[in-house]
Amino acid sequence: MKMINVKKGLLSSIIILGIFLFPLSPVFSQPEEETPEGAVEQSAEEADEEAELRRIDPSEDPDCLGVGRSGHILKDMGFSPEQIRELRKKQFACMKKTRAEHIKANREKKHGLSKKIQDAYLRQKANEDRLQKAELEWIALFKEKSQEIKKITSSPDLANVPEPQEGMAYIPGGSFVMGVDWGDSPDNQPSRIVDLSPYFIDKLEVTVGAYKAFLKRKMGRVPPFLNDKDMGGDNQPAFKVSWKDAKGFCKKEGKRLPTEAEWEKAARGWDNRYFPWGNELPDEGGVYRANYDPGRRFEDGYRYSANVGTFAKGNSPYGLSDMTGNIWEWTADWYGPEYYKKNEIKDPKGPESGKKRVIRGGGHNTPVKRLLLTTRLKENPNMRRGYIGFRCAKSVE
Repeated sequence: MKMINVKKGLLSSIIILGIFLFPLSPVFSQPEEETPEGAVEQSAEEADEEAELRRIDPSEDPDCLGVGRSGHILKDMGFSPEQIRELRKKQFACMKKTRAEHIKANREKKHGLSKKIQDAYLRQKANEDRLQKAELEWIALFKEKSQEIKKITSSPDLANVPEPQEGMAYIPGGSFVMGVDWGDSPDNQPSRIVDLSPYFIDKLEVTVGAYKAFLKRKMGRVPPFLNDKDMGGDNQPAFKVSWKDAKGFCKKEGKRLPTEAEWEKAARGWDNRYFPWGNELPDEGGVYRANYDPGRRFEDGYRYSANVGTFAKGNSPYGLSDMTGNIWEWTADWYGPEYYKKNEIKDPKGPESGKKRVIRGGGHNTPVKRLLLTTRLKENPNMRRGYIGFRCAKSVE
């Protein structure tokens, strides 16, 4: 028993002694990688770049043979230490070359992107300059033409008129100038003298609150879009109203939609003005007379529609608010691009048929050029647009 213990102790001593005597034996350790000549210590950023480059397939470049392969693997593949050292030199040179190429490519990519952004900015700036130049030319033309306006009638007697329904204004019968003889929109030319029978028309655009009440009575519910946080205030003008819905609302109130001619006369009055307040520009003298797009973001104080009647200084001669700006308004007429040339002068009601209805008045995002009371646009009567509302009219019995 003692002999066995002695043998075990002797064997243990030999094993321990062998570990200390042969620490570098291939059995117990891996050969260290050779450091290529000329190598320099890398920063953390360079180390990250090199780690990324090591993912490159070595077969793509003969000089990169061995990229990502450690020294012991190369040795197992049959490479001698001298060959491994030489490969490491080529490998390092390849890494520097590839890194430089990647840095150059990234710089070119960034430069290309910057150039695209710069080109886009220059195009936008050129377009803004073009629009500003066109607007200035239009304003000069407008001022010239507004000086040529001649009144065709004297101010009507509004003292003894039928009592209008609450919220409506009385528009006396008689003639006014409809249309214009200049500008780049041929569908509102030529101007002509039109004679209308008397009628009533709403002083304000129909509000979201009134339209909601109508829908609740009609359908028992209100569409979610009318609760829009920007446009859905109870005193803001109704929006996303189809022509048929607008007609239905007016009918329920014992009214109707105004004809194009009625709308224009109520807005222009008796002296052939271009804006409800006269012939000054909407922001002339630093006073905003309408909710529109002045070309300087929200400078009139509103990004979307304003409460109806907010711009009292922009009222028409008959006391109507928002006849230009805030929101476009449906009229009863079908749209006809050549209709004005027919020269219908007594209570014109537009073409007998068509595909689109006329909208008038401009909206909160309309530039000054389109705010003229002679501007006509057309729209599909079945569409509910966020920029179209309405007001109602009523015949005098």
